[in-house]
Amino acid sequence: EAIKAFCAEEKLEGDDRWGCPRCERRVSALKRLSLWKLPLLLLVHLKRFGFEASGAWDAAPQAWKIEGEISVPSQRLNLQDFVSEASPQRAPLHYDLFAAVDHVGSSPMSGHYTASCRRADGWWRFDDSRTEYIGRAGCEASEKKVIGAGNYLLLFQRRDAPPDPEQVP
Repeated sequence: EAIKAFCAEEKLEGDDRWGCPRCERRVSALKRLSLWKLPLLLLVHLKRFGFEASGAWDAAPQAWKIEGEISVPSQRLNLQDFVSEASPQRAPLHYDLFAAVDHVGSSPMSGHYTASCRRADGWWRFDDSRTEYIGRAGCEASEKKVIGAGNYLLLFQRRDAPPDPEQVP
């Protein structure tokens, strides 16, 4: 839904009108963002922290953590509909989640980061010197422990990417 909203057509009017370089006037227009080319490895950074400048020039900005559940498929995330029709990219754009980084804490100034990674034998959580087997990949119960409100970064691999990291160009 977030990618769909990002790429949705938007009407530019009023104070947001577009500056036409040809007639040099501000005119109402439609704007639509689309993706041109997607990588083999895709990192999705979720905006989990908000910042607001305070009134005083020497005061620190206000900061807070943005909470909320996310929903994303762990397998076969299809981004084909978001790529421009004029794009030269023709490979199927299906992605599988292979890692997630979580932030545990209430603000950007404090907290702790952990990672969950998919390996050949399933999902594992890494927390400093501790590792924990979460469960097998493709299992809904395991993936509910990987995808959730604590996610900060999501890492995906396109299905046509080489399986060995050393082979990724």
